[in-house]
Amino acid sequence: MLRTVKRIVWVASGIAFALALPQFFAPIAATENWIEDLGIVVATSPEPQNADIVILTLTEDTLAQFPYRSPIDRGFLANVLRQVEAAGVRAVGFDLMFDQPTEPDKDTALAAAFRDAHIPVVAAWGGQEAGLTPAQAAFLATFGQSIRFGRANLLKDDRDGTVRLMTPPRDGRDSLPATLARALGHPVPEKAIPIVYRRGPNQATPAFKSYPAHLAGSLPAAWLRGKIILIGADLPQDDRHRTPFAAAFGNQAGTIPGVTIHAHALAQLLDGRSRPPWTLMEAAALSVFLIVPGWLLASRSLPMSAMVAGSLLLLLLPWVGGFVLIMAGGPALNPLSPTLTLMSALGFGGAVAGRRRLAEKGFVEKAFRRYVSPAVLAELQADPTKLRLGGERRELTFIFTDVAGFTGLSERLPPEQVASLLNSYLDGMIGLAHRHDGTVDKIVGDAILVLFGAPVSHSDDAERALDCALAMDAFARRFEKKNADLDFGITRIGLNSGPAVVGNFGGCERFDYTAIGDTVNTAARLESLNKHFGTRVAVGAQTVERIPRGAFLPVADVVLKGKSAALSVFTPVITVDDADLAGAYRATYLRLREHEEGAGAALAELAARWPHHPLVKLHQGRLLRGETGTKIVMADK
Repeated sequence: MLRTVKRIVWVASGIAFALALPQFFAPIAATENWIEDLGIVVATSPEPQNADIVILTLTEDTLAQFPYRSPIDRGFLANVLRQVEAAGVRAVGFDLMFDQPTEPDKDTALAAAFRDAHIPVVAAWGGQEAGLTPAQAAFLATFGQSIRFGRANLLKDDRDGTVRLMTPPRDGRDSLPATLARALGHPVPEKAIPIVYRRGPNQATPAFKSYPAHLAGSLPAAWLRGKIILIGADLPQDDRHRTPFAAAFGNQAGTIPGVTIHAHALAQLLDGRSRPPWTLMEAAALSVFLIVPGWLLASRSLPMSAMVAGSLLLLLLPWVGGFVLIMAGGPALNPLSPTLTLMSALGFGGAVAGRRRLAEKGFVEKAFRRYVSPAVLAELQADPTKLRLGGERRELTFIFTDVAGFTGLSERLPPEQVASLLNSYLDGMIGLAHRHDGTVDKIVGDAILVLFGAPVSHSDDAERALDCALAMDAFARRFEKKNADLDFGITRIGLNSGPAVVGNFGGCERFDYTAIGDTVNTAARLESLNKHFGTRVAVGAQTVERIPRGAFLPVADVVLKGKSAALSVFTPVITVDDADLAGAYRATYLRLREHEEGAGAALAELAARWPHHPLVKLHQGRLLRGETGTKIVMADK
């Protein structure tokens, strides 16, 4: 029951969020407006030019005939009104406001033309709310005593300034097109409704016939007879407004004169056409219709192909349906909010499915995190089939570390101090292993075995291992210095590369992810050789071969106990002394290896300059004991 309530609350919250988002996030609102406008224009079928309305425009050519541009010469307007009335027009609407006096005789002539007209004549009205001063409003009222007035202001969307709605009645006065329609006996709406813009036959042909007003007397009477005439400005910079056509045709084609917008509204009223607004309740109902299947689709463990196909089908539904609605004369469905709602449903359903998968991974983690490294655990979670027993042969690189004398130290210190000291040391060493993408295979007391190349392999695993070993050595030196009063021993490190079998080994009840093989054992043997050679990091030849950029010093050719073949052992250049003697030491080592005469003297020269270097001391001691060459046979491990 509680789960059902939570889901209902989530559905309601998702719908409310999607519907409210455009009100608070301007880019979403702008996108929503653009989509709605584009849908209206694209889904509206082209129509022939309107047969009832003709626009007479006041153009730059018209204004060039007069000594002043504004107000428009009223003697000229009086003549135009008489000319079109004589041609037999049905009504005339002036998208012009007569709110200030001009030349008295011309004002009188226009007022007389209005008064004497035998057809409905409507002029633009505006009050102080339209920016008129009290004097202008008073003049307009006096001048228009015998004139029908209609509000000429356009209702613009506050979000982007686009004219989408017809201006509703206010204070008992209709809009200019509504006043004309009412005068011709047509019903008009009592509230703001969407303007059903007409599309012309093509983009180059306007929806309404239009002629320059100064040519009115030259037009054939048949072109005007029975028409409704609208007179207004068509100037490049004045009285132009953005319409939904801007979304499809661009701002230049979609920004049109105010008188043309009045023509669209008037044609709609005369034809009795309307487009019902898309209400919030309808949007909420559509969101519910989409959100439920969206959540069910995403929350099920379906094949990826079915998931993608179902999601695309649901996402296309409001877009295709919106265009179909507009073409059928229905409301202009904006698909953005339903799409956002659906996407939230898909996201929530995916989160539910993901949570279920996380629970499954949690079970794996709880069962195996004590036995495997974080890298192995991630691989097991991604592919549970790897939980089966078995292994595979891979090329791996191993680091084996051990702390000299730690057993004796642990016997001298209290158990709590030993635990704290060891945990601090291991925490730093393990952190470095993970930082270099190594897998911590085993921790035995103070000894650590780290492998590189499994479960995830890289082309530079040997280089990563060397970088990790050097970082471990640097950390161990700092740790020794910090705990010098406790006589914390040096950390010796062995590094070796080669083939090994890696995988899950054990029984059905318990198993471990580990690597086995001679390469692993050799890494441990290399670590112990440091004690005999006085070095801190011993590296096998196979690792050196994998690191072309590595700088190493040869230590010896060592025959490990139980082996017959010699293993070339190296140590990386770590200290300043290592770098200073590198060239001379390598040359001397080569002479020792080849049993050349003078190798002893060369070594003595090195000892004179670097008497404390562990490699110089190693070979000088061997020569003093009568040993030659660089081959060392180990008597013990």
